[in-house]
Amino acid sequence: MSRQSHLPAMILALALVVVILTGCGADAQDSRELERFGLETDTSQRLVEIDEFVSGGPGKDDIPALTDPLFDDLADSAIPDDVEGVLVEIGDDARFYPYNVMVWHEIANDLVDGRPIAVTF
Repeated sequence: MSRQSHLPAMILALALVVVILTGCGADAQDSRELERFGLETDTSQRLVEIDEFVSGGPGKDDIPALTDPLFDDLADSAIPDDVEGVLVEIGDDARFYPYNVMVWHEIANDLVDGRPIAVTF
């Protein structure tokens, strides 16, 4: 998993910093660090120093993408009717990626109607 794939989580973490900012002084470097992610944030008032925040979550390539997933025909499937997920329909081809599978893998690389797709969750 590339550093770019962690970008949404990093932006969310920085946005969380923005929410809890309220109290001490900050220097210009803190603001420049947030600007790298497109955030225009006044870091001059906060309770927690920005350098106290650490990256969390899995590291690069720690979450395996699903590649060439196996599918059952819907009529033969044991999947209950109330299972939620992502449905992709292209041409006459339809694929269903259940959330309980996507929570673990987060990305499914597949071919639908001959087109390469990536389903991300």
